[in-house]
Amino acid sequence: MKFSTWDIETEDWNKFKVASIYTYNKKIIICETIKEIVDNMIKLKGIFYSHYGGGFDNHFLIKYLRNNDFSMKWFNINSSLNKICVYYKNSNKKLFELRDSFTILPFSLRILAKEFTNKEKMDIDRSNIKGYSKEKINEYVASDSIILFEVIEKYLNLLNKNTIKCTISSECFTEHKKLYNHKKLRIPSVFDKFIRNSYAGARTEVFKRYGKNLHYYDFKSMYPSILYEKEFPAGKFILTRKFIYDKFGFYKCSVKAPNNLNIPFLHTYKDGKLIFCLGSFKGTYTSIEIEKALSLGYKITIDYGYYFTEKVKPFKDYVSKWYKLKQEAEDKGNSALRFISKLYLNTLYGKFGQRRTFRKIINKEQPIKYYLNNGFNIKDYNEDLNILITEEESKSKYTMVHIASFTTAYARIKLYEKFEEVISKGGEIFYCDTDSIITNIELEIGKKLGDLDLENEIKEGIFLFPKFYSIRLYDNSVISKHKGLNNNYDFSEYEKILYHNDLTSFYEEKESIASILECNTRNLKHLSIIKKHRSLRGVFDKRILIDKINTKPIHL
Repeated sequence: MKFSTWDIETEDWNKFKVASIYTYNKKIIICETIKEIVDNMIKLKGIFYSHYGGGFDNHFLIKYLRNNDFSMKWFNINSSLNKICVYYKNSNKKLFELRDSFTILPFSLRILAKEFTNKEKMDIDRSNIKGYSKEKINEYVASDSIILFEVIEKYLNLLNKNTIKCTISSECFTEHKKLYNHKKLRIPSVFDKFIRNSYAGARTEVFKRYGKNLHYYDFKSMYPSILYEKEFPAGKFILTRKFIYDKFGFYKCSVKAPNNLNIPFLHTYKDGKLIFCLGSFKGTYTSIEIEKALSLGYKITIDYGYYFTEKVKPFKDYVSKWYKLKQEAEDKGNSALRFISKLYLNTLYGKFGQRRTFRKIINKEQPIKYYLNNGFNIKDYNEDLNILITEEESKSKYTMVHIASFTTAYARIKLYEKFEEVISKGGEIFYCDTDSIITNIELEIGKKLGDLDLENEIKEGIFLFPKFYSIRLYDNSVISKHKGLNNNYDFSEYEKILYHNDLTSFYEEKESIASILECNTRNLKHLSIIKKHRSLRGVFDKRILIDKINTKPIHL
């Protein structure tokens, strides 16, 4: 695959300063204008990768291309422009293609540099860019282009590939199709909406907000272990008005939870949030969840459902291949191959649950009335770039969302069974997140795929909200997690919230370039800078606080 890499450096986020291109024949080109970038790309041809280009670098070329007799075909994932094909106006001959490498390797360039090249990414203080010499800035921007090239080159070489799809999920999906016939898994897309109602995410919950002498466990490769071990629904899809035992299926039903569960099993939604509660509610669930719920004393009335005639194991060969590669890479100290293998193990299942509706960016080449009369579902118009944002639905006649739904259902069941084990041994559960559990008792660990692993021994921990906690280890080091915020926060700042409900420390401001969708939403010009204010809402809404530390389930 003929590709080059490029990177851009700016002042004050939206003022172009300099760019570098590292060419397919491994030569560095420094460009001091946008025109130089485009002229060199036309000359070199092929694919040009930039890391997080869809959210940043590519935007600096768009306006120039629009104003200088070029046309573009857009390929976006929501607000991120992950691929742009560039042509002369009134020509079908592609000049070059811009791609975002972040959608293939969704980690910072600093992490990728370490894992793939054993190099350290250069540091630069972006807030003081004017304080650096021209030579230093050129060195920095060139270094990023070279590192990215070496990362992509190594990715291709390790996997013996000549081409790369636009996203890592598509890469994984393609690899799986080589090992298993997807026709066996497809069902008509008319059933997508019904089954998608059963597709819920992972369980992340706080049960006790403070504890001492705790153990932090996580499952080794939770989702890959499920894909490897478990059976999935396949075959014919048959309507039923009653629950069919020993057959995989999906059911719309009314639920009454038993009142004696401090940690309920089945989920529902409240104000758009996934909660696990008591009381009565309605929902659509997989058959494996219903069977588990019935064993716990839930009363379930089936409205209607569909069951499958077959059970299959479609992922065993795929997981075996990548897990073996991961182990071999670890034995040989090949950090890049280990990194890739882990990515392929953890990314595949989500592709099966990909949404059928999506936003698309198209060039406005006719009056808006033309698009309305021809069935386009127009959501917005960007006058600055003369583009339309439409909402479209996949034209595929099939769906495989049932695979994704069963995967996450298996994961929630596996986690709940670990809850039951802790409780049966007289222990307490303080916190859980997808594939991890924090408890005050010791649990058995193992080395196999899907076994528990001891992540940390905790001297004391504060668990305020889902994905928002701080733990102090026995060496007095502190590990904190605060979703949506980037700064480092001290253990004492979590104590302020726990004991005094003082949220003032958790506030940040960040400047960034507005995405195309953000420009439309906020009525901004292209390349506008927006200030994003981030703070902690401090709403405990997945359970009910009894006091500062203890909680109980919501009762609907």
